[in-house]
This record gives sequence, C-alpha cells and structure tokens, in this order.
Amino acid sequence: MKKPALGAVVLAAALSLTACSGGSPAAAHSLSAAGTVSVPVAIVFSQTDGSVDEPCTAGDGYTDINSGAQVVITDASGKTIGVGTLGDGTHDATPDSTTADRCLFPFAVKGLPAGSKFYGVHVGNQNRGVLQFRSSELKNIQLTIG
Repeated sequence: MKKPALGAVVLAAALSLTACSGGSPAAAHSLSAAGTVSVPVAIVFSQTDGSVDEPCTAGDGYTDINSGAQVVITDASGKTIGVGTLGDGTHDATPDSTTADRCLFPFAVKGLPAGSKFYGVHVGNQNRGVLQFRSSELKNIQLTIG
C-alpha cells in the first residue's frame, strides 16, 4: 500500500485549518453595543470652575449606576448574549444650562451575535427594566435615567 506524500498531507491540513480559521460566520456577523447612561450627579458644579468632563458619581436614588456596574445585553427571547461594564462617569452640561447636572457613564459590549429582531439593554438594579433596540441602533445608545 502506497503512503501519501508528507507534503500532500501537510498541504491538506493547512488548507483545512485556513478554511476553518477564517472566522466563523458568527464572528463575521457580530455586533457591538455602545453608548452612555446619563443620571443626575451627586453634587451640581458650575461650568466655570472646570468641572465639566471631570469625574462624577450618580446622585441619591441612582447609586446602582456607577463605574463598573454591569450592562447586560439580551436577544429578542431574553437570553443574555453579552455583558459589559460602565466606564467612569464624567460631568455633562445640558444644552440650555450653565451647570453640570448630569453624570455620563460610557459602555461598550462587543461580540454580540447578529440576527436578533431586537436587543435588550439593562443597566442597574432590577427595577430599571430592559429597553429594546434594533441592531441599527446599537452603536449609539443614549439612556437617560432621572
């Protein structure tokens, strides 16, 4: 019985691995969710003292919204498909105000599977609920609480 040439076996294995490692269909069609969560700040500062874009914490009643809090992404069936965390909060001023009265917490969750009709986003305690978004809305989620 003739044995296959070693070069042919190596070539076949390399082609097989290349075909399989080019990224799975799920990886090629993965989505990311990103945005901010806005809550009232613990203390209101004026813009003139340089506090806008500086670190802040959420005010009373919103302490579950803080740096490191979980951001949970679900598919249309309610199954958890991704988890991330809130980044550090920074002061933001409303367009018609001279005070930094909001604290913005950024987040990003990568590697979400495509194909769900809607995607749920939950941040904070269980009383906050889940908000639904279409895949086209996942790149710029702006949640305002309070």
